[in-house]
Amino acid sequence: MGYHLLTGATGLLGSFMLRDALLAELPVVVTVRARNRGEARNRVEIHLQEFERQLGRTLPRPVVYAGNLSQQGLGLAVDEIDWLSAHVESVIHSAASLSFTATAEGEPWATNVAGTWNLLALCRRFGAVDFHHVSTAYVCGLRHDTVRESELTIGQQFANPYEASKVLAERMVNDAAWLRSKTIHRPSIIVGDSQTGFSSTFHGFYRPLQLSDVLARGRGQGAPRLVTMLGLRGDERKNFVPVDWVSKALLHIVQNPKHFNRVYHWTNPVPATVEMLEAAIAAAMGDGPSPADQPAPAADAQFLVGMDVYRSYLRDDPSFDRSNTESAAGHLPCPVMNTERLAFLARTAVAAGFQPPREPLVPQTVDWHALFEQRLATPTNRRQSAVTSKLNLQLTGPWGGSWHLEFGSPGTCSSREGLLSNPDGEIRLSTATLEAILDGRWSIAAAIHAGLVFIAWRRVAADAVERLFAELISAIRSQGSATARSFDPTAMYAIEPAAN
Repeated sequence: MGYHLLTGATGLLGSFMLRDALLAELPVVVTVRARNRGEARNRVEIHLQEFERQLGRTLPRPVVYAGNLSQQGLGLAVDEIDWLSAHVESVIHSAASLSFTATAEGEPWATNVAGTWNLLALCRRFGAVDFHHVSTAYVCGLRHDTVRESELTIGQQFANPYEASKVLAERMVNDAAWLRSKTIHRPSIIVGDSQTGFSSTFHGFYRPLQLSDVLARGRGQGAPRLVTMLGLRGDERKNFVPVDWVSKALLHIVQNPKHFNRVYHWTNPVPATVEMLEAAIAAAMGDGPSPADQPAPAADAQFLVGMDVYRSYLRDDPSFDRSNTESAAGHLPCPVMNTERLAFLARTAVAAGFQPPREPLVPQTVDWHALFEQRLATPTNRRQSAVTSKLNLQLTGPWGGSWHLEFGSPGTCSSREGLLSNPDGEIRLSTATLEAILDGRWSIAAAIHAGLVFIAWRRVAADAVERLFAELISAIRSQGSATARSFDPTAMYAIEPAAN
């Protein structure tokens, strides 16, 4: 099965790309910075369960590894790299440090430059040859003319280390001659979902908003005048793009090899202005801007200090050439980010208190990964019997996963993580449905009849797949699996038909 390796899956763009890839039933493996796989899965669950709440449906789960870009081989074990070698065809590198200033930990260079180097070296080691690199439109630096998609370094100056680090990362990708394809994606300033307003991180557009919110509370009145306080004109162009559009457009490229080996400016052809940003912030604060001639109290000084590193962020943006973007994704127009839409995003962020979801909405009741990867993978279950059938199993919803099952003589069943490209059949159900079957609240036949279990067959008959599913249930029960009795069958995810 051709998996896509995605980095940055817990960032704003990365989490939306993960969501959209899973909705499109693309097989995905993610590397997440964490101490172990359990912690990595927990971080992914936070995002996916929030998306499930918004969508009102369950999602498949990716394969998750704990990996750190700052380490050689991303710190992955040999068997994990072997798994990548056997399954991964392409890489989507979305992880990045967004730090505008150099830190004691070496950011943004450590992640954006050294991290890209480590990932490229790993890809060469396990054989991935199609590389999608998420850069930024602001590799253009302080240019004011039209920036071509074909251009990278023309002697431009940079406003901050972040921009300079992304240029070096792009050059590394371009210099990787062993790659079959290297596709560069340059989004401009990514903001929240244009439809829901949701954002899981609060950088860029949200930083002036957050500081303005703090200042408004300190003043005890309306939002500050960004234009006046920062010495701006107001007509400075700001190129905002909603994350849902960038994700959809970028994945369109990922799924169409004819569009590989190009540079794409994921930018807005109709940029907003600083004046529009100021009006949107004022609307989110609940009233108009405070008088321009009011003496600046201590809160104003704190605001100016907080905005110091972001002054360059509010500079006038150049015009971005979008020739490749229009050619490949012209059917996916970027939403216009006018004052009303920016105000909607601002209100959503203020209402959320600039806090992303921090814990999974649905607690873990069964450790399915321990069950399938430790218990059902033991030699005693294989009994040296020849494999007669192989099925893909997808558990959607909270704490789910994907495995392929190997059946031998009756009563023998073992599992391995990851989906096969050409199985004998497929079984798909939610974790809640599997819990209900194991607890006796649903029989296998009743769950299938109710549409809660989706069964597909290829080289074996449907009734054979159903029989193998019954063997799987028997194997799980023989391992002493016990579901949590505190499970609430009336919860949102309790019983939901698997998608066809």
